[in-house]
Amino acid sequence: MAYKTISHFDSSTSITLILFENVSNSIELRQKVREIDCSLLKASLILDKFQVLVAVNKSLLKKNTESMITRSVLTEIIYNMSPSNNISDSLSKFGIADDDRTILAVVLDDEDGKKTERCIRMVEGEVAELRKLSDSSDERLIKKVYKIKDEELEIGTLLDAVVTHMAIKGI
Repeated sequence: MAYKTISHFDSSTSITLILFENVSNSIELRQKVREIDCSLLKASLILDKFQVLVAVNKSLLKKNTESMITRSVLTEIIYNMSPSNNISDSLSKFGIADDDRTILAVVLDDEDGKKTERCIRMVEGEVAELRKLSDSSDERLIKKVYKIKDEELEIGTLLDAVVTHMAIKGI
């Protein structure tokens, strides 16, 4: 299967991750993001699906406790990918850009599969195996965006450092 659907721990929310390669309509997608009904993430800043699931979990928790920073849970996911508290900076860095050719879509609550189908239909690109996500990662850019120091990498992995920076945002 090219994409993965899992249940959130509260069993009331499904999470579908879809990796797209060779995307040719990023400009159009940015303009129609509400119609697509998913979060569109810059794949070059993602090391592993675990990183995305951390942001999704934090976003769903904020939604359930009515403490979201942004106006929608889909935007909250993009915001929670970032180590920054600045909403516009987070959205511009982690949301897709006009020239992004590899993107990751996050679809929530898609019991009948229609949201996933619409997303696949609207993105002009190839659905890729999710295991290829790390192939798109730009580790140098990730270290720069998350401000990760070499000392952090002496005691853990880059993924550990990224998730830590995401988790301590706002503390």
